[in-house]
Amino acid sequence: MSQTVCSIGKAAVDNIVCTENDYSRDKLTPEELRLLRLRTGSKKRISVLCKAHAINYLWSYAAKQDQCCDPFLTHSKKNKVIRSGIEFEIKLDHRDKAKLLNLDPPVDLIPGKRLCISCKISLLKKFKTNGIDAPSDMQSSPSQSSSTSASVPSQTVQEDQHPQPHKQPSPDYIHNSQSCLENLNNWLKSNGEEEIDFQKLIKQKTYLVQQLDKVNRVLKVCASVDESDTSSVSNWYEKSVLYDEFVYQLQEYIKSSKSKADHIHALSVLPRSLSVEEIKAKFPSVSNRLARRTQELIDKTGILCTPNKKIGRPTSTETVQLVTDFYLRQDVSKEQVGKNQVISIKGSDGKRVRKQKRLLLGNIVHLHQEFMKEFPNCEISFPKFAQLRPKECVLVSSSGVHNVCVCVHHENPELMFHGARLKNMTLFKRSTDCLKILMCSPPSVDCNLRTCKECCGKSSELRDQLLPLFDQSFIEDVTFNQWENTDRANLVTITCSVEEFVERFINQLQELIPHHFIFKTQAEYFRSLQANLDEGEILVVGDFAENYSFDVQDEVYAYYFGSKKQCTIHPFSVYFKGSETDEKKQYSFAVISDCMEHNSVTFYTFQKKLIDHLKEKYNIEKIYYFSDGCGGQYKNRKMAANLCYHERDFGIKAEWNFFATAHGKSACDGIGGSIKRRASEFAMVNKDPGAQITTAYKLYEWCLKNENKIHPLWVSKAEVGLKAEFLAVRYEGALPIDGIQSIHQITPEGENFVILKRYSAALHGERREISRAEEGVSWENIRGFVIFWDKREPKWYLGTVQEKHEDTASLSIEKLQLKENRKYDYEYPDNESSTIYQADCVLILPETTIMAKGTLVRIKAAESKVADAVLKKKTLSVS
Repeated sequence: MSQTVCSIGKAAVDNIVCTENDYSRDKLTPEELRLLRLRTGSKKRISVLCKAHAINYLWSYAAKQDQCCDPFLTHSKKNKVIRSGIEFEIKLDHRDKAKLLNLDPPVDLIPGKRLCISCKISLLKKFKTNGIDAPSDMQSSPSQSSSTSASVPSQTVQEDQHPQPHKQPSPDYIHNSQSCLENLNNWLKSNGEEEIDFQKLIKQKTYLVQQLDKVNRVLKVCASVDESDTSSVSNWYEKSVLYDEFVYQLQEYIKSSKSKADHIHALSVLPRSLSVEEIKAKFPSVSNRLARRTQELIDKTGILCTPNKKIGRPTSTETVQLVTDFYLRQDVSKEQVGKNQVISIKGSDGKRVRKQKRLLLGNIVHLHQEFMKEFPNCEISFPKFAQLRPKECVLVSSSGVHNVCVCVHHENPELMFHGARLKNMTLFKRSTDCLKILMCSPPSVDCNLRTCKECCGKSSELRDQLLPLFDQSFIEDVTFNQWENTDRANLVTITCSVEEFVERFINQLQELIPHHFIFKTQAEYFRSLQANLDEGEILVVGDFAENYSFDVQDEVYAYYFGSKKQCTIHPFSVYFKGSETDEKKQYSFAVISDCMEHNSVTFYTFQKKLIDHLKEKYNIEKIYYFSDGCGGQYKNRKMAANLCYHERDFGIKAEWNFFATAHGKSACDGIGGSIKRRASEFAMVNKDPGAQITTAYKLYEWCLKNENKIHPLWVSKAEVGLKAEFLAVRYEGALPIDGIQSIHQITPEGENFVILKRYSAALHGERREISRAEEGVSWENIRGFVIFWDKREPKWYLGTVQEKHEDTASLSIEKLQLKENRKYDYEYPDNESSTIYQADCVLILPETTIMAKGTLVRIKAAESKVADAVLKKKTLSVS
């Protein structure tokens, strides 16, 4: 239905919505037309006027003015508000008189606006200066002059020196406020009421209302009206204006809202006595059906009602929990490590808790698709899936999120994918969608590990798809970003031809395929292991956190830049098999140490402290370890040697698994970030020098008192030093493991062998020797070259066995000499001679290489280290 607009509404001088057009031009007086033009500032002809604009510009215009119009521009903004008792309303004759003043700029008085006492006095002075008689109602009364003499200088308002003689009553005199008040007071005195104080009347608005009620009461008594009728003559006009304004605001709200429920909610506050036709007249955009529906709901539920929402099919508790667990998975979101990357969440008990943020590793649309692929029998819409996202799982666009430690294997192809705008040219949404073209359908394990012979020709298939797309778009060169590693990682911008880009893109995808497969399978193995732990089995996730620097409130310049100390924090997240009511148990530990070396010895010391603590409370039969693949801390021959001796050292079997490269973010990152954040907050609010956290042990003590969910453990630097001496012999005998960086599971087999797997779920692995047996060399295997030692001196030699004496278990050995300036090369002596040694003097049977036509014998560097380790054990046992 179209809305009729009045003349002022068409002029668009305000935002008022026109109502019914009640006033045509012939119904308006010339004075009202003039007031409308002056107050609206519109120069267009006014032919019709609606009720809303009539209320705003004719009836309630003067009542809404609460500031001085400041015609002489002398007020600051904060001083424009008029105080009670010093206001003066401008009339049409005041404007006409002001037009006679020869001022630059001219004074423009708008009828209905108001003047403060100072502006009124200034206007009177200008009238007098220009020889113009001021309007009679602007002349100050004697009582007014006396009341303001203290604040206004005596020369400001000059009274007439010769007062006018008394005259008979006239219309001007009747409207004079002073004379009217005197007549009113005389009438009140005759009826036994107190007189009205003129000074209070002009200063106090509440006093004015009280006096009007008093006059109303006396009038009712004189007219013999029942005094129980408390309706006041003084506020009828105000109530009418408020009602019109109330209806106008409802009209604005309904106009701005498109929701039918909001319309019903707003209409429900109207008087119930209004009929459907009356509601329709005041709100033309409301249909008859909606008005009737509103009245029906008011009768049922009262005001502020809304239509009942349709009850849909609720999502099951199992589905809600499944979606929540999906969001919290390591391959879906990763925990942020920063001490400031936290979010405050209101718990079920109403209390707020602070949780570490988790960054979603994809957009929610893609995650919903992945969820539906993984759980096809679970029916959940995308809006509900997005609604169930935990508050701590934030998007990349969220404030305070800085995504670091991103996988370069995934990021570089993604940068190329977006740099070439392949999303707009193909049906692929991301770079990983291109991988399926390079593999068989469906892909096998061999396809993912790039050992499938049938996948070799798939590169040309992708190449043939991409090149025509660039040709069709007339693209010859492509510009994209790449992370490159030289001495450090840098983000560089590369521009190359389309052919070169396609070749480079395909090569990076070929490298991404096995990495992406291992990332997915390791994450799946971790989830499966976490959910299917048996009694006596635990899952331990560990990672070195970033060192914590001790913060001190009001720290000096030199401390901030040079003297600030640090400590090591190594979090552990330990998972147990839960009970029937609690499917999964998880405990958080944090080893705090003043040892700043992050290596295998340090971790072994931390590991022993954790296991000793767990063995006191739980019966543990096997431990599954998960960590990242850092070569200096976890993925090396020393850790493999410790794993082989795990059952001897701790009485517990073990297995070690590694996350895919650059995908090792886990709950440990949140544990370390939580400790550092809370400790820093404590340091910022605590200025007591004795309570400041300035050492690693003080941090440990503080955690004992303040950390309820994280169990701190203390390891001193001295403890690490003792373990270093103990492990030195073991590490010297550990053999190097070729290609260990591509291994993602290590399982010990005895104390000398391990089973290596490319990924944890693989059915078969490779058996590899990790260290030589400590019990010595068997008699049957002794032959050829041997490394032996003389019990009279702690030194080993290389020799050849000349003869074996079974009756005495001894050997005739010819000793070789170390060639000068050579470390691993030996030569035969000039004179052939042999010496008899006991068989237990043989340390190892080395692998040798004959060189220089049989004159030199070379051993491997690893054999030399093993010989050193075995000899050290022998000498310790003898001593």
